[in-house]
Order: sequence, then C-alpha cells, then structure tokens
Amino acid sequence: TGAERHTGEYIAEELLKCIAEVGEEKIFAVVSDNATAMEKAKKIVTTKYPYVTGYSCAAHTLNLLVEDIMKLQSLKNVESSCRALINEIRGSHINQATFNKIQIEKYGKVTSLKLPVKTRWGSILYCLNSL
Repeated sequence: TGAERHTGEYIAEELLKCIAEVGEEKIFAVVSDNATAMEKAKKIVTTKYPYVTGYSCAAHTLNLLVEDIMKLQSLKNVESSCRALINEIRGSHINQATFNKIQIEKYGKVTSLKLPVKTRWGSILYCLNSL
C-alpha cells in the first residue's frame, strides 16, 4: 500500500478491489480489528454489498481486553513475582534440581518453566501453569 494514508475510504477501495478480483459471489463477510478506519471501510463495503457482514475480530478484541486487564497493578505484581521466581530457579543448578524433584514427586513429570513474553498475551497463563 506504500505511501497512501490508511483511511477508511482507502482501505474500502482496496477491499473492493480484492472482492472484485476474487469474485463478489465468494465473499460473505469482512473481518478486521476495531480501528476507526477499519470500521468505516467495513461500512462502505457492506453498503455496496448488503449481503456481506462486517465483523470485528474476536481474538483481537480479547487481546485488547487482556492487555487492559494486565495493566492492573495487582496483576503486574503477580507477573513480576513469577518472573523473579522463575529466574531464581533457573539461575541455580541446585534450585532447578530441587524444583524438578518436587515436580516429579507431585506430578510425576518435569515441565519447563516458561517466562511470559510481551508479544504473546496468553504467555502469562503458560508462565503461571509452569510454576
């Protein structure tokens, strides 16, 4: 898309080109994030093709929700504590061996400790489960 501004009109124009190329009879929905420009583009497309439905991406909306929830200080504290604990365990062979022994005694297997990563909002759950 180069230097063009990503306005609702421009995005709609590009979507309409794609629909024409693919064949309008094959299109029944348009899915996007919740950005204002995308909402406007969906409205333009669905006005031209009333049988096309515009949807906001549920996964993107969930991602935004989780990002907001993770901004709560209490959850930041939980994440920080998890990071510190995992780094403490990983930072010592003795701590790691002790942790592995406890895992085997309690769960019958050893699982790796996982640190949360900023770009994967679900990774905090993997981190908590790994502890």
